[in-house]
Amino acid sequence: MAEAKSTLTEALARYSKEVTVNKRGQQAELYRMKPISKNLGHLLMVEIQPHHIAQYRDFRLNSVSPKGTKVTGDTVRRELALLSHLFNIARVDWGWSSFIDKNPVSLVRKPKPNKSRTRRITEEELKLILEQIPRTSPVYAIVQLGYLTAMRRGEIINIAWEDVDLEARVVYLPITKNGDPRHCPLSTKALTVLTQWYFDHQSILSREKLFKINPDTVSHVFSEACTKAGLEDVRFHDLRHSATSNFIEQGLSIMEASSITGHKSFTMLKRYTHLNASTLAQKLG
Repeated sequence: MAEAKSTLTEALARYSKEVTVNKRGQQAELYRMKPISKNLGHLLMVEIQPHHIAQYRDFRLNSVSPKGTKVTGDTVRRELALLSHLFNIARVDWGWSSFIDKNPVSLVRKPKPNKSRTRRITEEELKLILEQIPRTSPVYAIVQLGYLTAMRRGEIINIAWEDVDLEARVVYLPITKNGDPRHCPLSTKALTVLTQWYFDHQSILSREKLFKINPDTVSHVFSEACTKAGLEDVRFHDLRHSATSNFIEQGLSIMEASSITGHKSFTMLKRYTHLNASTLAQKLG
């Protein structure tokens, strides 16, 4: 049987064509395949054992990413999850269980997940960041919307004017990270930011996206602005953390906050909520 002589690299290539291609995060998954293929790709699928996976895990945990930062436990966990799903697909969907009797990844201890970030961006810090970004740049409006609505970077970039209901003050998000579309309510400030950007750029057609910009460019411009503003350890996703925490402090219930942010569980919402102790003290009286 020819499949029995398939290398991991060959199996990943088939997986990418049949499975990855149907995922929203396909670019991220293809990127995730590179270190796996580079380090284990020469091995035949049939000969990969748990100790190979464990060695790969330990090697990656002591590696440095292309950006010069240490590879995190979460990164390795995602790579192992991909590898595990590949073996499951191969054994069940491709019928390779006759020569691959088990999923070797399932027998390997996974790295501990990263500690959840607690970094919140204050209004003063937001002001400093925005001062470093030209008002004509789409990033200027995108950053404000991230802070005011808790929408993810990709959700903001994919907003089309036809999905904005000015009367109801909501924006419809047909594509979200968890796969479920949702309506995001807009505060007066958020609605002003959105409409001002649209009416200042009349060349944008009604059915096109409001922000014609690459997601990585948004993060790059944001990161540069933070550096110029003298702020450390700030990421674009921290805008979502900050907005979520602000919602709770403003008095929204857990259910109300989750309906805005799109979190499906209290556990996930809790990871994004970092309340200010002084605000809680004031509520105590």
